[in-house]
Amino acid sequence: MIKIILSKATNFLKKKEKDVLEAYRLGFKIALRDMNQKARKDHRYERRSGDLEKATNFGINKNKVSGKIFIADDIAPHGKYIHEGFKSWNPDQFIYKATQNADSIIANEIEKQLKKKGI
Repeated sequence: MIKIILSKATNFLKKKEKDVLEAYRLGFKIALRDMNQKARKDHRYERRSGDLEKATNFGINKNKVSGKIFIADDIAPHGKYIHEGFKSWNPDQFIYKATQNADSIIANEIEKQLKKKGI
């Protein structure tokens, strides 16, 4: 009898573990996407070609559940100079501003995803 109960409990926990990991990964991805969109929209630079907005992107390493928001140099080589400043250019650190509250943004999104899974 105990063996049966433990096996049911183990199966239940394995499913919940999978649900928790899925919620964490999805919440993390959505939070990064939202911060990336905020960075694209909240900036001071003058739009001309739109290349800098297109170059502002995000990537996720699913194995480590880590990610980054970055400016793709191949699309907008001037992006790093706008973001960090250069000589007489004042920096417009729109990525840093968009990720300023990253911990709470990510935690809130993960919490939403956990609630959707009933956890």
